[in-house]
Amino acid sequence: MYHWVRTYSAKVGKGRELTKLSKQAAAYLRKTLKIKCHAYTAIGGDPMAFGLHGEYASMADIGKAEKKLSSDAGWAALLKKAAPMLVDGSASDQFWKEIT
Repeated sequence: MYHWVRTYSAKVGKGRELTKLSKQAAAYLRKTLKIKCHAYTAIGGDPMAFGLHGEYASMADIGKAEKKLSSDAGWAALLKKAAPMLVDGSASDQFWKEIT
């Protein structure tokens, strides 16, 4: 199993809006990519930190998802809506492989 984790931080006063949008983004990815995907917020540390977590069966599936999303108007609209809520430069993607 392969895991994609995108972390990002909300600007001051945008946490509630970003919470709602993060949940919408996770639901969109579940529907569009047919993957397990959930939105998260930090406990302790940075109270404005958020994350999306998706699970993929293979690296090839991640590549297919990236290709699909790169031309997906719905995903582009979600990213555009999120942009003014995010701390500049705070978005970061990581990929993890499950140790079995």
